Amino acid sequence: MKNINIKLILIAMLFVSAFGACKKEEETPAHFGKWKITSVQEIEFEDNVKIDETTETFGLETTIMNFKDATNIDISETDASGAIIDTQNLTYKIENGNLTLTYGSDSEVFTNFSVNGNKISFKSMDYATDIKDRWEYIYTLTKM
Repeated sequence: MKNINIKLILIAMLFVSAFGACKKEEETPAHFGKWKITSVQEIEFEDNVKIDETTETFGLETTIMNFKDATNIDISETDASGAIIDTQNLTYKIENGNLTLTYGSDSEVFTNFSVNGNKISFKSMDYATDIKDRWEYIYTLTKM
């Protein structure tokens, strides 16, 4: 009887250690890793009326964004051969659909940040005099 109790206790301990130690692995956020800007759509508004729209696409000469972890990002420029010619280390935050990039005391906020499979998109705006006269830029990045 004593042997049975010891065996049951040992089996119970094995189950607890085997299944208790199993933690659900945290998923890596979808935006982590290297992404290259493949296009920028520019939309121009005058008096809140769209007057022009163009899209520029990029090949090897582009910008690469490397989301290294939850707060650090490297932004690299490449030349026509695809070689990296400059890299800046920044911090970032994604909150409420906004991507905020910070370099020293300067910050820039991009809106409508989204990840859809192997694509990231976000938007920025420039104003001439007020919001009626503006340029909107929609960036599309592809996972590398």
